Amino acid sequence: MLSKIHWWLMRNEGMCNNVLNRSKEKGVKRVVVMAGANHRKYMQDIFEKMPGVIVRNINEVK
Repeated sequence: MLSKIHWWLMRNEGMCNNVLNRSKEKGVKRVVVMAGANHRKYMQDIFEKMPGVIVRNINEVK
């Protein structure tokens, strides 16, 4: 079971890195990421630790 959790965390980290790298390549400053409920919390935690990344949830946007 721990192996599955490890790979799940690695997958989420890979997705976050992919979003960040592609946005830097394209030179964009804002990115909207839509993730399923099982990914949201993990990805939010990862993005919040990345320098220069601001995380806002849809419920916070006015």
